[in-house]
Amino acid sequence: MLSVEELEERLIDLAFAEDIGDGDHTTLCCIPEEAMGKSQLLVKEEGVLAGVEIARKVFDRFDPTLQMEVFIHDGAHVKPGDVAFIVTGKVRSLLQTERLMLNIMQRMSGIATMTRRYVERLEGTGAHVLDTRKTTPGLRILEKQAVKAGVSEDVAAAAFSGKNEYLDWLTASNNYTILRPELFNSSGAFSSPTLTINGEYWDLKQLTLADTNMVDGFLKSIGLDADQIGVEGKMPSIGASGKPISVAS
Repeated sequence: MLSVEELEERLIDLAFAEDIGDGDHTTLCCIPEEAMGKSQLLVKEEGVLAGVEIARKVFDRFDPTLQMEVFIHDGAHVKPGDVAFIVTGKVRSLLQTERLMLNIMQRMSGIATMTRRYVERLEGTGAHVLDTRKTTPGLRILEKQAVKAGVSEDVAAAAFSGKNEYLDWLTASNNYTILRPELFNSSGAFSSPTLTINGEYWDLKQLTLADTNMVDGFLKSIGLDADQIGVEGKMPSIGASGKPISVAS
């Protein structure tokens, strides 16, 4: 099995081969080989930053002489105008690594930002946000790192500690759930992830029909308003035994 570092290196090599092939010909034609300069990652939208460390590997993989000075690290909340890092070195190298670095960081930061929103909405409910193995082919390592940047430190520590707590839990869950007939939907089909509310199957297809996200759909299903989360005395209207409320209705 390949290590995380080996997977990252293969991903970076493949991405460079796809993006610039044997070189960015515009850069090679227009920029003198000895030209030196610097570039900065300027934040243009509020959110959660992710991908700084993989960006460092992108620069180093292409040109080890590039120097990176980091000001903001993965998992930090950022706002427009923030400068995450500055890279100094050959202008040719800066231009040829820019697109790959931005593509990776924009995707990872988007995942981290959305994860943080879910975490904040679920605060006080006792629920935790975890990632799954249903990631983009070839990008699992990076997307898991992005989720880690967006979740709380204790959840991230358990999921990514290297001791396989999360993998063990996922394996046990997969092996156990398939043996639970009450978790199959009315047509006999089984989908993953499968969720139940008070022992009743919660049909995730309702979210699509209602054009809503999982957090809002879940809150509606249990009869709890978003502003009631974590408020003392505010409990789901369906109680501990009621059936989930239809989201699509």
